[in-house]
Amino acid sequence: MQQHPVYTVVGSASGERMVVAEYRVEIGPGGGLDGMLTGDAVARVLMGAMRAAGATTVTATRQDLASSAITSDGEA
Repeated sequence: MQQHPVYTVVGSASGERMVVAEYRVEIGPGGGLDGMLTGDAVARVLMGAMRAAGATTVTATRQDLASSAITSDGEA
């Protein structure tokens, strides 16, 4: 079974302005980029970008999903 965290980052401002980003993060075998070594770190970068763009409220959540292969004979 593989874990696949899904992130949702929401930035909002007055006048019903809002951006919602929902994504899955995969870090390569050689590691991530500077300042983005984990999925949580990527969410923090996006949160900062939303604040810099004028968002007055920013929230982030992570939902951990699990997946497993389905075989033709019904065995996982």
